[in-house]
Amino acid sequence: MSKNNQIRKLPTIREKEKGIDAREQSKTDRRKKFTKTGVVYSTKEYDLFDFFDENRDTSQSHVNSLRAAIRKHGNLSKEFSILVNRSFKIIDGQNRFLALSVDNRTVYFQITDRLSVDDIPRASALNKKWIMNDYLRSYVKRYQKGEKKYLPYAQFEGYMNRWGFSTSVVLILLTGDRHTKTVNEFKNGNMKIRRDWQWLESFAEDLHAFSRWIDFYRHRYFVAAFIMIYNFPNYSHRVMMKKMEYISSYCVKQPDTFSYAKMMETIYNHKSRPDSKLTFVQDNYTINGKLIVRE
Repeated sequence: MSKNNQIRKLPTIREKEKGIDAREQSKTDRRKKFTKTGVVYSTKEYDLFDFFDENRDTSQSHVNSLRAAIRKHGNLSKEFSILVNRSFKIIDGQNRFLALSVDNRTVYFQITDRLSVDDIPRASALNKKWIMNDYLRSYVKRYQKGEKKYLPYAQFEGYMNRWGFSTSVVLILLTGDRHTKTVNEFKNGNMKIRRDWQWLESFAEDLHAFSRWIDFYRHRYFVAAFIMIYNFPNYSHRVMMKKMEYISSYCVKQPDTFSYAKMMETIYNHKSRPDSKLTFVQDNYTINGKLIVRE
């Protein structure tokens, strides 16, 4: 039988596994060349590096922007080196790494023992700023890997996806506000859900009822105003929906929470008896729209 007619023997599963093991062992051996912390190393051996699942997702648009910047200004990763741990998982610089590897450029990196997975958001925030969704996804991934203390973030994401709210709206709904302290707690992994889940689901369902007439019912200012009206002792959602049936034209976009609350109160009180009217705005706001602070 000629060589051309010989049947090529396919590798067995075990042989494939041996090949994978050999490549992994080769990777481990090649990493041994890089041992010191605080030293800027360089390489084109891209397979040495791995990603943290807990890191924010990479952005193709950001990678493309970095590639364009590198072509224009040169490879600045020597000055802004990529940070990895001793397992060569990238703590900071995953988009830079992708931009360099796609164009076959040298990767400059440092090994650090001082940072861990907990420091990824803080390290990355020094470069391309993390947005709220980046923090959310990072903590959800950590919950999925078994870190149960991040359950509130998985619940946050589930509620957000279920009702189609933005991150900032869900933060207001689940925690009660969007103050700097609350935002920092969210970013640092210490968010606490302060509202009852039965209330949250009922509120979202009643808020969604406005979608029959308007498309801005999930806007942050509208939601914040509706929370205040919704929690007022005399509020009846059935009454509000009946008013919207025939004066929904009164419900228009407003510039802030106060204006939305005033508009909602006007709609609700239209042709209502004095004893059934809402007085939330007049009780809690000045004529200039400032929230009254009581001692």
